[in-house]
Amino acid sequence: MNSEEICKICQTAPSKYCCPRCNVLYCSLACYKSSQHLQCSESFYKENVIQEMTMVRDDQQAQQSSHKMLEILSNLEQNDLSIDEGTEAGYEEDEDEDRFEEIDSDDAEDVPDLSERLGKVNLDDPNAVWERLTEEERKDFQNLLENGDVGRILPEVDPWWNGEFKVELVQSAESKVVSKGESHL
Repeated sequence: MNSEEICKICQTAPSKYCCPRCNVLYCSLACYKSSQHLQCSESFYKENVIQEMTMVRDDQQAQQSSHKMLEILSNLEQNDLSIDEGTEAGYEEDEDEDRFEEIDSDDAEDVPDLSERLGKVNLDDPNAVWERLTEEERKDFQNLLENGDVGRILPEVDPWWNGEFKVELVQSAESKVVSKGESHL
């Protein structure tokens, strides 16, 4: 057996796979997750978790923003209808200012984006990362751990090696494909 075909992790079985990140040849999931390959596989998992958490947070913010915008538009539409019908809106100028401050109240709670807060933090130091999370993010993370829902935020993985690939091994006699070294007579 050729030494290039042996698993570079366990050194016993023939390799079936190649890590797409570091190109090491390995034979099984156990070898992929082994301590010799841990740095590569852990960084892969960490990047996926962070990416998914960012996407979930962005989706939640977009939904909240859309909901607030719909409320504002419906309030404005109701005010316009009441003015168009010849009735007064029933609000004094001070009340209008209070309403707009209430709508814009989320500015007081502005927290820098997670990517900004974690920008210069060593992501391999869990204490440093934990310190940069808001209280709400910490509670959400604790709830995910306690409920066993951490897997919910990870993307479903479909490894490339599980895909089916059609390779035509035999060519028909009518095929005009000529390989190197062959010639037409």
